[in-house]
Amino acid sequence: MDATSKAAPESTSLSEQVETSQPILMTPTKTTSGPQVFSHEMSYSESIWMGPIPPPEILAGYDKALPGAADRILAMAETQQKHRHGMESKVLDSHIARSQQGLWCGLIVAIGGLSVSGFSIYWGYSVAGVLLGSGTLASLVGVFVYGKREQKEELTAKKDGRKPADKKALPQSKTPAAPSKK
Repeated sequence: MDATSKAAPESTSLSEQVETSQPILMTPTKTTSGPQVFSHEMSYSESIWMGPIPPPEILAGYDKALPGAADRILAMAETQQKHRHGMESKVLDSHIARSQQGLWCGLIVAIGGLSVSGFSIYWGYSVAGVLLGSGTLASLVGVFVYGKREQKEELTAKKDGRKPADKKALPQSKTPAAPSKK
């Protein structure tokens, strides 16, 4: 090691430390009078990767610093993947179950509404029976069409790479805060 790369002792002045520690990066600018001015250049480098596993060079660096670290990182990534697949499976199963429950409830409402409509017509209340039957069928068709439209919008949003709109979220209140009394 040469004398310019060694750390300066505590008793030296700041300008001496700067001159001896980084002679290539710190160059004095000659002035006619007054204090000496130094210029300083700095570089910055950044590396980014996506996903749980770092690039091979960095993984090898981890393994060099702590033997077995690369295996632990890979095991962690595998465990995370198993967990994520399990959660996605649970979500999918719950969506299927909810869809089936909706179909059964719709069937019960349709049978009930159309039965009451048919009995109303049979007992001589034909206007009420027709209105009740029409209302039952119209509401079921409306729910079906609305559900299909929502599914189509969600699939289109996923294909475009954007998040589907959350229609359940309530809008934020835009009322101004009350003035404080002093």
